Amino acid sequence: DRRQRQMCIRDSLKTVTINSAYLYNALTSDSAIGGLISNAKVIKVLASVDNGFNAYLNDYNSFIKTTDGDYNVYTRGQGEPPTEPEDPEPEEPAEASPVTDFTFSGSYITGYTGAATEIVLPTSYSIVDGQITEGTDTMITGLVWYVGTSPNLANVKKLVIPEGYTFTSMGACQNMSALEEVFIPASLTSAGSGLFSNCKNLTKATFADGTSTVPASLFSGCEKLSEVILPESITTIKNDAFNGTAITSLDFLPGSITILENYAFANCTNLIQAVVPAVQIVPDRLLYGCSNLVTVVFSEGAEEIGDQVLYDCTLIQNISLPSTLKAIGDHNFEAMANLTTIEINSAEIYQNPGEIVSLGATIRVLASIDDGTSEAFNGLVKRVDGYYNIYTRA
Repeated sequence: DRRQRQMCIRDSLKTVTINSAYLYNALTSDSAIGGLISNAKVIKVLASVDNGFNAYLNDYNSFIKTTDGDYNVYTRGQGEPPTEPEDPEPEEPAEASPVTDFTFSGSYITGYTGAATEIVLPTSYSIVDGQITEGTDTMITGLVWYVGTSPNLANVKKLVIPEGYTFTSMGACQNMSALEEVFIPASLTSAGSGLFSNCKNLTKATFADGTSTVPASLFSGCEKLSEVILPESITTIKNDAFNGTAITSLDFLPGSITILENYAFANCTNLIQAVVPAVQIVPDRLLYGCSNLVTVVFSEGAEEIGDQVLYDCTLIQNISLPSTLKAIGDHNFEAMANLTTIEINSAEIYQNPGEIVSLGATIRVLASIDDGTSEAFNGLVKRVDGYYNIYTRA
């Protein structure tokens, strides 16, 4: 009976998790724990103790190795163990579209006559016997087209602007109705306002490493844009850059941001939570009309919140203000029926809470800055909860 019970236990063994380098290295056919190999269906080895001596695993050829979080996982399977994956080959640079598909004026592209749905803009061209040909006589530096004069652009789904482009006229690519993805080079330092505005099906935008500025109104009205890839080199986002887009948070913003301008993220109705970067001045109307915004955190370093930054953000429930804050502009806390908590870490704002008190929201004040002058919160009941003094309506 005892032997039958042991066999039953051994047969039902499914997973063994090993965090010991010693036991891992002892997994041989002659070891006392070698039986683990022949019975367990899965062996999980903490990656930090897996030193690569896979030969110690008895009958290793019947196990398949994968990685799951912190663990290397050996699963009983068939055939040879998988080989280590080779480093991926670097992607070949995308091939430029034929220059004969474009019209030019000097160093600028003025139109598109091709039929492709994916375009990589050319970087140079030549004129031979009055005809445009491939060549390097004229370097292309910008775009001055409009969709209205280049109807074939209405079919383009992907557009790549290569390095070397430095200028685009205002709204050069606006209203491209089929456009889904764009790539913007670091060299494009002078993009006219609204370069891709109102491209209603644009969903993804990638900025090249080295880019420093997101131009004004760049994606204004791109109501499906939800995926934006910004490099750490970005320092400035200009006015209306993402106005009316489909972003759901500000997590895509790198920590390098130092300047934000008015309306940069206004009317982003899919925006649910926002951690505003640590800019010294939060500009007027930054989050104006973000009607589904629930939580907003102003990062440490902000000294001033401008006017109407949160105007018409009627669903906000939680607001956190940093210790560095010295001034709050007008019309930031109006019509917020759902506002339940404001966290104040600033001694200066604590002394002058202004209209915050009249909202009826719970006010949490970091205890270390509460100097006892609770007259500022007249009519509120004070209690202590951890690091916070909490003021609630009586």
